[in-house]
Amino acid sequence: MTSWLATLMLLLADATEPTAAAPPAPDRTIEITIVGPESARGKMEETLRPLIGDAPDVRWTARESLPSDEPPTEERPEGGARIWIDVANPVKLRVYLPGCAPSGGGNVRTVECPQGGELDPVGRETIAQIVKATVQSLRGDAQPPFPLCQASSENEPAPPPAAPPRRPRSPRSHARSAGAVWLGLGAGAGWGYVPEGKPEWEQHLTVVAQTGMAGRFHLLPEVGTMWSDDFALALQVRWEFIKQEQATYQDPSTNRWNLVTNTVVKGTPHTQAAAGIVRAIWYADLSSSGSIRLAYSADLGGGYIRFPVRPSTVPKDQVAIDSDGKPTFNDPSKIIFLTDTRPMGMVLFGGSVGLIWHLSRHFAFAFDARVLSGLPEWGIVCEGQASAQLAFDVGRWLRSEEAP
Repeated sequence: MTSWLATLMLLLADATEPTAAAPPAPDRTIEITIVGPESARGKMEETLRPLIGDAPDVRWTARESLPSDEPPTEERPEGGARIWIDVANPVKLRVYLPGCAPSGGGNVRTVECPQGGELDPVGRETIAQIVKATVQSLRGDAQPPFPLCQASSENEPAPPPAAPPRRPRSPRSHARSAGAVWLGLGAGAGWGYVPEGKPEWEQHLTVVAQTGMAGRFHLLPEVGTMWSDDFALALQVRWEFIKQEQATYQDPSTNRWNLVTNTVVKGTPHTQAAAGIVRAIWYADLSSSGSIRLAYSADLGGGYIRFPVRPSTVPKDQVAIDSDGKPTFNDPSKIIFLTDTRPMGMVLFGGSVGLIWHLSRHFAFAFDARVLSGLPEWGIVCEGQASAQLAFDVGRWLRSEEAP
């Protein structure tokens, strides 16, 4: 009796235990072939094996190079599937997955890596995750030989292959992310050209074409926002300052040069110029951490850039001294008494290229070279400038506010 009861209890225990997953069928071999130099193959296998495991349905092979037909055709083991992993080029890692095409061509996934002589750990991990997901799909599908294909009717095409995964940014990166807002203040100087024309103050004159500095320097207050991780919009003010000088004359009696203090024209010339510029800025990583980035922009705005027209130097044969000891000029209508200006604008357009260096997520230095032109007052100016930028991660703050 006791023996019978013990046997019954053992049978009930076996019946209530969870059914173990059936081992993969011996004809469903998944062959993983790693292609490339031995050292690179070893690193790739070292990253991948812990994710795949040592199940009997996986067979590991290695080759020095891909077959001559690239991408390689679907050389499947009998009743199974093959995955090719190409690590021959450390800058561009590729994995060829079992495909859906009747010709046997597989789906190709490519992972871009930073320049360097060794395999990038982030790139290896990305490839390993792709292969892991593929192996899980192959093991879970009961209909070989194309387990990654989805059934489709004659009138409904199969869905396109998924886009290559984007390489994740290093956690050490200080680059700003989508939603960040920054305030910047910079300074710069410009050099350019405006054609012959009338100055803004003494418009009765015509001056020759000007080639030289656009003011002494300019300031660049700016506010911007990151529309995405790699694109931003900014509003910038260009505030230019112009050095004022006076005309000089040579005293006919002493031959000394003196400043003209009794001008014969009214008003004062411009000493500043202002413009507002909207900037569309694109970024691209130049360092593996993403902290140093290339920045290039398209700029459009309104306002003026002014080129100084230096005042006259009057020779002594054009000057007479009256009884009060004050100078008089033979033809004052041809004299520029104070620094005048030639304008460029009112519509301004151009672009820039430069670098931005993120010291942290909240602080960066930017260095730009820019070319601007203007209409209807035509001219062109090339300028170099640097700015300091203080950023706030508004997008992250808003997401935390919305979270329950």
